[in-house]
Amino acid sequence: QPLLPSLANNIKCGNSLIGSDFYNGHQLDLFDEQEQYKVNVFDWRSRDGFAEIMKDGGFDVVVGNPPYVNIRVLTQVQSEHVKDYFRRVYSCAYRGYDLYVLFVERGSQILKPHGLWGMIVPNKIATLEYAARCREMLLKSKSIVSIADTSGIRVFADASVYPYVLIWQNSLPLPNHRLAVIHAKSPDDLANATTTLSVDQAR
Repeated sequence: QPLLPSLANNIKCGNSLIGSDFYNGHQLDLFDEQEQYKVNVFDWRSRDGFAEIMKDGGFDVVVGNPPYVNIRVLTQVQSEHVKDYFRRVYSCAYRGYDLYVLFVERGSQILKPHGLWGMIVPNKIATLEYAARCREMLLKSKSIVSIADTSGIRVFADASVYPYVLIWQNSLPLPNHRLAVIHAKSPDDLANATTTLSVDQAR
């Protein structure tokens, strides 16, 4: 007897940011086979996606490490159709944005109410203008659980990025909701209460 049931149906390959509505208003023959392969649309609600999970309200948890790719760089390898689609579908596609902000927004679309989202993102999410809409969405409509500043740890050996580990719940924050801010200078600090501040989300 196998220890676990088959997970083959749980593993899907596709572009998690681009759905089948990418081709709405366009004739499919306008896109050559190579472009369709590059775009690789993925419909979360279809039979080939996660129809049963989405019918049940979405996922309990979404975790990941989204790509840190600026939209200007992406359009050098993808068509302008992709940029136009992002602008049409995502409110966080603002100015010279980075793709990770779209993963924040996509998370809220596929999570159950009160589901948890956790990803490692650049600390630029906290300050840069292109992430303003993303920050507004998080502060107004999500309960942020914690922000772990791992800038002092070499998280990725081959990349010069300063990441946050951001965790939030898919629910409106209560007026007195507080979140944990963790300043980690070593992996041990991530579990050390003395490096954690409690912050009022409303402020």
